[in-house]
Amino acid sequence: MPYLRLGNKREMVPKSAKSFSRKELYDLVWSRPGREIAKEVGVSDVALSKACRKANIPRPGLGYWARKVFGKPVVQVALPLRGLGQSDEVRIGGRSWWYEHERETDEEIVHSPIPPAPAFPTDLGEVTKTAQAMIGRVRVPRGGPDRRHPIIAALLEEEERRRERQKASAYSWDAPRFDSSTDQRRIRILNALFLALDRCGCRPWLHAKEKLEAGVQVGAQRVAFALEPIPSSRRTSGAKPGRVPRERLKLEINWWRVDPGIQLSWEDSEDAPLEKRLTEVGVGLLIAGEWSYRANLEHRHQWRVDRKRELQKQIEEARLEAERQEYERLRRIEEKRRKDLLAEVTAWKQAADIRRYVNAVSGSSGPAEDVASRKRRIAWVAWALSEADRLDPLIRRTEFDL
Repeated sequence: MPYLRLGNKREMVPKSAKSFSRKELYDLVWSRPGREIAKEVGVSDVALSKACRKANIPRPGLGYWARKVFGKPVVQVALPLRGLGQSDEVRIGGRSWWYEHERETDEEIVHSPIPPAPAFPTDLGEVTKTAQAMIGRVRVPRGGPDRRHPIIAALLEEEERRRERQKASAYSWDAPRFDSSTDQRRIRILNALFLALDRCGCRPWLHAKEKLEAGVQVGAQRVAFALEPIPSSRRTSGAKPGRVPRERLKLEINWWRVDPGIQLSWEDSEDAPLEKRLTEVGVGLLIAGEWSYRANLEHRHQWRVDRKRELQKQIEEARLEAERQEYERLRRIEEKRRKDLLAEVTAWKQAADIRRYVNAVSGSSGPAEDVASRKRRIAWVAWALSEADRLDPLIRRTEFDL
């Protein structure tokens, strides 16, 4: 790449890291024993097993290779479909950074063809059916602490400790943060969702400081959502005169991209409270995880297309600039040669004029010229002819620079 120095060197990606698609790694682990594959990749067999387990890739069981060597019948477990929100890329070995998958160098982008746009075998309807089968039915559990999700249980225990500290001292600042009826309702709803999502193999999370910030890890995707009261301007609309309406809640998924075409919010309605829509909400969270994965792939593909177009434009601009500079360099050289030629012609004419003038001076000497005058004239003639020779380009030039 002579015209452009491309940056973005892959300094942060460890050389030992290997990347496979789920199908590639599945075919590899069923082609020969795992110890051989692990040694080739540069990791331990434990690390290989962990990567396969995380990617939901089945491996041959104990005795599989021995039975195969002796010609006994063996069964190869089929590769399951990619889970919702699960990445199709598996990285093994080396350290990992959140942006490591985007550390493709500019040289690789420019010199390699753009892969086809990501395609997905299942549409929204099939994803919805999968999510419904995973989530089952979500209900707000009734009962004691044994019906609490560990995250919710820890939150309530902290609330109780703050309550006890407040009772013990009138100056305590440790008042419960989520003690209102609305907050208690929010906690019950989150508890029901967390229990259901746990059953699906997803990992919910909760940040409880001044606000409740919740979310769930669906496959490799982090889906954050907010469960907040609806503003009063909307909350009181349609309320009967003289009646204080119940504070309505709205659960909304945080989505920073363009409209994904899926439902992102649910709220209390006149027909049904949010508690009766939790199955729908759970399904929506799982779908959002899958749609987030797809949006990431589409974003990365579009970024690669745009980046290659940008780099090609930079290369073309750099090429044109280099050609312009080369043209200017040659033009300056030619201009200098032209000026030198005209200067040499002028000098050649001046040398010829000096010689003619010297000849005229030499022929103008009279018989009365004394010896001293004659010597001065001869010296002057020699000097004038040397000046002519110094100016004459035909004498100075030993070769022509064509």
